Amino acid sequence: MLCRTLLIWNARYYSSLSGTKQYDVVVSGGGMIGTTLACALAQNPTLKDLSILLVESGPEKKSNFSKDLPYSNRVSSINLSSKNLLDRIGAWDQIQSTRTCIVDTMKVWGHSSDDLLEFHKSHNYQDKISYIVENDLIVDAVTKLLQSSSIDVMYGMKVAHYELPEQPLDKVRINFESGDTVECKLLLGTDGANSQVRKAMNVQYIRWDYNEKGIVATVKVSVSNSNKTAWQRFIHTGTVALLPLSDEYSSLVWATTPDNAKSLLQMTPESFVDALNSEFNNPASQNEPIQMVNKVTQDVFKFFNLSSSNEPIIPPRVISVEDKSRAAFPLGFGHSVKYVGPSVALLGDSAHRIHPLAGQGVNLGFGDIACFVKLSEESVANGYPIGHPECLTKYESSQQKQNVPTMISIDLMNKVYRSSLTPVKILGNLGFQLVQAVRPIKRVMMSRVS
Repeated sequence: MLCRTLLIWNARYYSSLSGTKQYDVVVSGGGMIGTTLACALAQNPTLKDLSILLVESGPEKKSNFSKDLPYSNRVSSINLSSKNLLDRIGAWDQIQSTRTCIVDTMKVWGHSSDDLLEFHKSHNYQDKISYIVENDLIVDAVTKLLQSSSIDVMYGMKVAHYELPEQPLDKVRINFESGDTVECKLLLGTDGANSQVRKAMNVQYIRWDYNEKGIVATVKVSVSNSNKTAWQRFIHTGTVALLPLSDEYSSLVWATTPDNAKSLLQMTPESFVDALNSEFNNPASQNEPIQMVNKVTQDVFKFFNLSSSNEPIIPPRVISVEDKSRAAFPLGFGHSVKYVGPSVALLGDSAHRIHPLAGQGVNLGFGDIACFVKLSEESVANGYPIGHPECLTKYESSQQKQNVPTMISIDLMNKVYRSSLTPVKILGNLGFQLVQAVRPIKRVMMSRVS
């Protein structure tokens, strides 16, 4: 008997499958993106009759998230589009009633200048920029939706290999290590940056490592007013950001070199806090060419009545780091040249992976879901079968147009502000000043993050 479990909600417990089970859709990967995608498909009025299987190689997730639990060290900055998606499928009420934190201001600056780039909710005519939500809470909320859905869920089932068709509308065959098999009309890969589905598609995947580690932690902060501002500074070794969790706590994301990351993880809590406060409060480096260009730029802006921010930069003071909350993960870039093939599509990190400095990774994934469900709904309503090639092609085209500019911008920003070359630093500072001074440019940038 298999030690793995097949769980079919509102039905039975199985230890194995009998024969080859047939589904309309199989979602491979039961994390944030995969579970949300399955729920979005099942709850759509036009698509609700589809038979859907969600496959997750890990164990069953226990729905036990509570507001009394310590804050998790992995969080996402949920923009309004992603919030609306979670609201439509019925997950947002639980998320909001448990705990979230509104971001109404974002302040960004560098190590070579005191020029501040400030985004405020009023700049985009909205009442907030984003919500900071723990990843575990999102997973908990969407997992609970499975219990009242018609979705079949298989936990602890590892895929041996996928047999993908060469012709559109032919079926996909999924072979598990257990010897069981499943066939489906459409396979959706949401199995992360090391996607097996993507590898089975044999498509070109552009990738590189940043030679950086992302340090995450939960820290206690002291703020003069309410803690609703996201702070980010570009430093010599990467970026450091504080995302508000409550009036007392913030989530830290610190991108740095592997050697420095190792050192930071080994520090005492007190030394870690001192190092973090230093990175946020160290004065800007004195580079004469940069200072000269900044002065000229400010004079030009004044001549044209364009305002740049001269307010003092006063980030929160970090008081302590929560016990056992420090962790590190490697940072890299990845993009699949193709998102779709015959009877298969990639969504989320399976299709694209970006630097966390703008907090947009999960929003790109949720954007994939919203687009895919909308186009599938239109296609099925027009009489086409799920996974029709025209629908898949439209999804790929739409989301690559949406995702690629964002990914390139974030990658370029990271490289510019990490550069040690004075001309590149000058270019970066000019970009800060231009965006801060010209409101329409700022609105375009805000439309990408809110």
